[in-house]
Amino acid sequence: MHEFIKRVYDVELTYPEFDLRNYQKILEHFGLEWNMDSLKNADVSKLDLQGIIAVMLAAIRGDRFCEGALLGFFKDSSIDKWLGRLENFLSNSSGRTEMADQKISIVNQGITC
Repeated sequence: MHEFIKRVYDVELTYPEFDLRNYQKILEHFGLEWNMDSLKNADVSKLDLQGIIAVMLAAIRGDRFCEGALLGFFKDSSIDKWLGRLENFLSNSSGRTEMADQKISIVNQGITC
């Protein structure tokens, strides 16, 4: 889980053009709220790269206010769903960025809790 957190924050720092500091506004753009149910039930097929990373950041930051929230997203497979969308987006995108080459290596390494 710590590796997942580190990698998501690395993406935030590496790609300032995504403006991920404003992840709540990004969530709102996609009709999502910053709460567990909204994030868990998000239709990931409607999220772009920025939206997926914003959802992940919201989950990580939500854990600060509700201890165990992030673990809950791992246990209910929400994180798997988000990573799957991320991997799909990167592998099918014709406008790949450098991130496509990295393939957010957590997807390839797997995540265990």
